[in-house]
Amino acid sequence: MDYPSHVMPSGSRGASSLPPEIWRMVAEQIPGVKILQALIRVCRAFRDIFQPFLYAQFRFILNKRYPSDLERSKFPEFFRYTKEFEVVVKRLQNVEGVDYHVHLNQGYASFVSRALRAMPNLRSFRWYDSSMDDECDPSLILQNDELLATLESAPHLRELTLQYCALNSHGPDDFYKRSTQFQGFKNLTLLEIYGFFGARSDLVEDIANVLKDCPGLKKLGLGMHYEFDTSDEFHEILVDKGQCDFLEQLCLRYGTFSSPLTLETLRLGTGMFIHKSESADIGNYIKKLVNIQNVKTLHLYNGYTHPNSDWDEYAPSEVHWEFFAECTSLHQLSVTRLDEGVRKLLNASGESVQELHVTEHVSIDDHSLQNYDVLNLPHLSMLFSREMVVDYAVHDLYWARIDESGERNLRRFLDISVLDRLPDYGANLTQLGICLDPDDQWERFTYHLRHMRYLTYLRMDKKRHQSSTYPPASTHLCQGITNFKDLAACYAKLMRSMCPTLQYIQIQSWSWQIMAPLPGVPIPEEEHASQIELREMEWVERKGIELFAIGTSAQQSWLPAVEEFYEETWQE
Repeated sequence: MDYPSHVMPSGSRGASSLPPEIWRMVAEQIPGVKILQALIRVCRAFRDIFQPFLYAQFRFILNKRYPSDLERSKFPEFFRYTKEFEVVVKRLQNVEGVDYHVHLNQGYASFVSRALRAMPNLRSFRWYDSSMDDECDPSLILQNDELLATLESAPHLRELTLQYCALNSHGPDDFYKRSTQFQGFKNLTLLEIYGFFGARSDLVEDIANVLKDCPGLKKLGLGMHYEFDTSDEFHEILVDKGQCDFLEQLCLRYGTFSSPLTLETLRLGTGMFIHKSESADIGNYIKKLVNIQNVKTLHLYNGYTHPNSDWDEYAPSEVHWEFFAECTSLHQLSVTRLDEGVRKLLNASGESVQELHVTEHVSIDDHSLQNYDVLNLPHLSMLFSREMVVDYAVHDLYWARIDESGERNLRRFLDISVLDRLPDYGANLTQLGICLDPDDQWERFTYHLRHMRYLTYLRMDKKRHQSSTYPPASTHLCQGITNFKDLAACYAKLMRSMCPTLQYIQIQSWSWQIMAPLPGVPIPEEEHASQIELREMEWVERKGIELFAIGTSAQQSWLPAVEEFYEETWQE
């Protein structure tokens, strides 16, 4: 972080006389923005010290103004401190005072270009399109020549994320609005493009050339726009139109003129099908793109698909998991489903894996759950999973548990959670994200919670399709409390009294840091209300904790992404 030369007033004493390096360390530990905002109001020296940290990130929501109004905007001086610039395109239709038309894109692009030029220290640019425009016209802003040239010429830009609108297209022309001229960006360390679409041969050439010009790339995320069938009660099903070799062609093309990238993070979303090549002469084409042995974080989409011609049939995506058998440095794996192929890969080659995300909501009769029963991850410290509610009166549910007893009656196990399936019941986890119904599952869950010796972060969400408010007010645990935020806080205190190592808890949309007692200090459960102190966390703090930040949307090609919560950094 760069500081003005006049940060320290001459002759100052006490805390303000500390060297800038110390203040840098202090500022980096400050959670959220409220404390920083208070500090810069203390005195001029503190203002000069902490302003760069307060304004290092800037977010602008593009849905509230006409371009003509934006042209008159004067950018604040703090733009010189901005290192991360995020533009969020919200719904442009039906906003009071704004009647959107595609011809306004030029004005919006010019405004963003002017903002970029006012940020000399910019290192990261993120574009999130959640406009849900029926014609996908806001996507054309990213094809503006001025905007692209300004981005490409930003001297310190190292991270680029482009996220196109996830809305299903209404016509063939809409698909070709979801791309831009990617070639021209150089020396990036992070490149993520989600929801793109267009002429495949052109996209393969374009993206391969960008990757060639970014030999130091550490994080790559790719996902094409695909339509989904959402009519099924249990699953969102990708409509497979038979064009499944984009990733193969990209890897092969890149391999013709450059060596494999030394990536640390690889994210492959919808459209990045990992199939065995139809050509017998082509082996593991992934290795032409990336050094598999160096990948530490791997996120893959492997949800259900069905061909466009047969909407009655669907099956899990076919993934040639053998391509990743050499991921010997893998630390985190995120998949849509924990299917048999994932489980076999982990049990054979996943000894290094410490964090596992399974992002699809599954019902208790889903056969993929049996893979948890024989999962062998000796160093697993983080688990994130999701469940859904099923109408048991309608569906004939059963599952076969993989053990000597064979098939069991599912109705006897409605109170179990994913912890019951793990070989050690989650005793060694430090982070846990779980969907839980306290009315049915609290007793068994808290039994395991009391034996979790290292758990530090806990996230508890309602199950999908659970119609009641959450957490439920009907429970006897927090009698007399009717406000749902207060109920959630009551649950948080109860869980801390059962698990002394807990320091951070998120229940639905509320997050707390446990301020007292200190970690590891036990508290009698009957004294949880009076002895445990909570501090509610700001959204920016939650965003910094991966377990708490994971959202439920499909914006990033059905890969785990930060929960959408957009508050503009600056307003006139």
